[in-house]
Amino acid sequence: MKKILAILAAIILIASCMPESQNKHLTYQNIAIISDMSSRIRNMQFPQKDTKEIHNIVQYFKNECVKPGEKIGDKSSISFSAFSEKNITSIDLDKIKDLGDKQSFINSTGKYQLCGLTQKLEEFEDSIKIKYRTSSDFGLDLL
Repeated sequence: MKKILAILAAIILIASCMPESQNKHLTYQNIAIISDMSSRIRNMQFPQKDTKEIHNIVQYFKNECVKPGEKIGDKSSISFSAFSEKNITSIDLDKIKDLGDKQSFINSTGKYQLCGLTQKLEEFEDSIKIKYRTSSDFGLDLL
């Protein structure tokens, strides 16, 4: 009986010395923008306000989520889609697997000097502006 208690005490002592996992919970910030354009599509004042706010969100994505020059190995993504369409405009940093390529893309250097994050974000915003200009379907919801 004493041997069993001694073994049990040794197991408890050894188990209590094991380090705990550092990454218990990982959280990712997700931003979803849902814009109901049904009453705004023909009113010329609203699309500019919407695209201005979308520009602010894109800048937040770049400066606070991705942080070029500060963060390494970021996995952020930003997407835009109309509910009525299947195509999605997206920039997904997790698709670039090589860390060197990812950093080069984020910082728009090396082989990504003319097609890096800065240029892709400009194209992303331009595609949203085109969607606002060409949409005439009332009840169109954009995400």
